[in-house]
Amino acid sequence: MGSPYKGVLYVGVMVTRDGPKLVEYNARFGDPECQVQMLRMMSDIGAGADRLGDGQLKNFQPALVRRCGLTVIMATKAIPAITARAR
Repeated sequence: MGSPYKGVLYVGVMVTRDGPKLVEYNARFGDPECQVQMLRMMSDIGAGADRLGDGQLKNFQPALVRRCGLTVIMATKAIPAITARAR
């Protein structure tokens, strides 16, 4: 529509017996899955956002701390059933 998307997309995937299923996608940094990765970021995220807005993201090389990250998320058993009904 003449407005190219410039930003970050987070993809939430659930692994099932039938293979991976897309659960959600969004563009926010508040999810626990994203937060654990942001703690590893050594680069200036603001500089990356500026380059993204200017169309120069290829000139930004993010540096991450080389260590593992772990997020534990507790959810009810109903989550897979809700996701299956939404398809």
